[in-house]
Amino acid sequence: MRHETFCLEYAIDLNGSAAYRRAFPKVRTDDAARTGAAKLLAKVSVRERVAELQLTRAEHTGTTQEWVLERLKREAEFEGKGASHAARVSALALVMKYLGMFKQGPAPARAPIDLSKIPDDLKRALLAGLRAVRGVGPPD
Repeated sequence: MRHETFCLEYAIDLNGSAAYRRAFPKVRTDDAARTGAAKLLAKVSVRERVAELQLTRAEHTGTTQEWVLERLKREAEFEGKGASHAARVSALALVMKYLGMFKQGPAPARAPIDLSKIPDDLKRALLAGLRAVRGVGPPD
């Protein structure tokens, strides 16, 4: 019964700790909720039930992976009125994550940039842009 309640709650927002707290309201700490959720999610029966619930919801709403990917693709490519750079980047990140294109680990090492090869006017423009983004005025 409690496992079913946890599964139903977890399927809502995929937040294990929050689902555990809702299913087991007497849990005292966030750490206990995280640990309890991790233990339940380690059980094959719980993961299978959550997958069933997600599939049922997807069928009920008519949502498919292809539909979601198409919407994300549209968002990533949209540059018209009301477009948002942040939304495009977020859509691309979600697609890349889904496709397994993001690998966890340290960032690749990059060769240092030889500033002597950058023209002075470009350096000044880059510095002005950086100051504008950071909200720092021009030097005295």
